[in-house]
Amino acid sequence: MAVVADAILVSALAFGLLAGVAVLTSRVKISPSDDQAILLLAIAGPVAFLLLNGLLLAIRGQTVGKLLFRTRIVRSDGERAGFIRIYGVRYLLMQMIYVIPVAGGIFALIDALLIFAGNEQRCLHDRIAGTYVVDLNRLDT
Repeated sequence: MAVVADAILVSALAFGLLAGVAVLTSRVKISPSDDQAILLLAIAGPVAFLLLNGLLLAIRGQTVGKLLFRTRIVRSDGERAGFIRIYGVRYLLMQMIYVIPVAGGIFALIDALLIFAGNEQRCLHDRIAGTYVVDLNRLDT
């Protein structure tokens, strides 16, 4: 559920950023080309994600959704994962792969479905980054 909350929040913020850019460009009579518009769309998601979650990821290993649902990203040894591992490998690298036409969609599906493989319940992005998502409610007991 944390990923759903994150998706909704990041999408809303990205939409707001894009709307702001649209208003600003229309007021100064700038008409972006198709390539520039695509670039803006490609940049808006990661920028929104970092604005919303960057500090939490760096300090606590959590996104807003993970904070709400009391989960955290940790290394495979249980220690703090660190921002580069979490954002650079777990999020940014995966997003770069997901946007590859056809192959990216297949990769994203495999990534998500791997949570059902084995007892660890880890997606491919967690396996690549050497991370786990832990339930803080279970750690408190």
